[in-house]
Amino acid sequence: MATGIVQEFQFGMNWSEYSRFVGDVFGAPLAMEALAAFFLESTFLGLWIFGWDRLPRKVHLATVWAFAIGSLLSAYFIIAANSWMQHPVGAVYNAETGRAEMTDIWAVLTNNTTLVAFPHVIATAFLVAGTFVAGIAVYWMVRHSRKDKDHADIPMYRTAARFGAVVMLISGLGVVITGDEQAKLMFEQQPIKMAAAEGLIETPDGCAPFSILSIGNLAGDDPSSVKHILEVPCMLSFMATGTLDGPVLGLEDLQEIYAEQYGATTPDGEEIEYRPNLLITYWSFRLMIGLAAFSAALCVAIFWFTRKGRAIDQPWMKKPALISLPMPFLAASLRLDLHRDGPSTLRGRAEPHGRRRDHADDHVRRLRGDHGRRGRHLTDGLHVALRGARRVLVPPHEALRLRGSAEPRAGGDLQRPRPPNVLRVLGVN
Repeated sequence: MATGIVQEFQFGMNWSEYSRFVGDVFGAPLAMEALAAFFLESTFLGLWIFGWDRLPRKVHLATVWAFAIGSLLSAYFIIAANSWMQHPVGAVYNAETGRAEMTDIWAVLTNNTTLVAFPHVIATAFLVAGTFVAGIAVYWMVRHSRKDKDHADIPMYRTAARFGAVVMLISGLGVVITGDEQAKLMFEQQPIKMAAAEGLIETPDGCAPFSILSIGNLAGDDPSSVKHILEVPCMLSFMATGTLDGPVLGLEDLQEIYAEQYGATTPDGEEIEYRPNLLITYWSFRLMIGLAAFSAALCVAIFWFTRKGRAIDQPWMKKPALISLPMPFLAASLRLDLHRDGPSTLRGRAEPHGRRRDHADDHVRRLRGDHGRRGRHLTDGLHVALRGARRVLVPPHEALRLRGSAEPRAGGDLQRPRPPNVLRVLGVN
């Protein structure tokens, strides 16, 4: 909630041109989020926090359920707004005002991009929560087991660890399934982003391989220097099309096609770059998968070491349990980086055939290049998460001592891709 309030100011101060261009559309789901979900969250969270020993137990429990429902609604409205940036529907472009205008709010809220992204985000959230609960429980289980194998709290921590592992298993499968659907939809709607995420520079003659590791200039100055040194044959074709022989165009061909259809240069003679930032998209995808693997490893370790009623007493398990805590959170943040970079509503703002362009595209270039600000947001979020973990890790007797005192610091023919969607949907030819 706190970061949402800050972001409202950012729309006007940092992204004013974006707000001017698509505010009539983008603002609608955000307003619905504020009027419904935000107030539902804030009201019932307050009742839950200040209702201890004041509200009946069942009513107090109902408040946290209401808060959780509000969080889900909030996530849906925000994802609907973000999905419209990737796949604009239910709107038209008004050439007189130079703005996008909404014609169908239901189309915006039922955008197929939203319907795929929402379960993926929620499954990721459960993965983060399951990892956090399981990691903390494993830490305390090991700590107590080393001192006293008959400690009264060990069964509780074992149950919590296994429950967290079950949540990780179910949500992890959900992340994989919904992520696969999202990749196929990305290939359909934004093929150039899929090619960038895989470092696919040239269109392959046959099926497209999945790159595990590439070398070369991924910063974008010399895309032709990128070489795949470790890859899985035909895997990218399967991820993008669902078939092992599905055709996937490379960045160079996609850049030429987009330049031909929507203009190669600005009125000032500057070349229009439709290719996303290779360095960001390529490594965000791989780091996202790699960091999420920490949760998978922790899940397997918990099921193995707690089998047949056993408790985890291996001292080396404490560090992996704690290291795993922020990893799914970081993976989710990198997924956001991957999702945001590349062609979107304003990226397709350029009017083709040498006609007038306004300054929206220039604003987008600056905003998309401002990864420093995004990095600070990521650092702040991680700092909050780690401080929360630190509080949980304070021994109970130490927490009692500190209460009231200051907190210590701590297959087919290649087809031409679809055009940037905003131009097609808003009717800019």
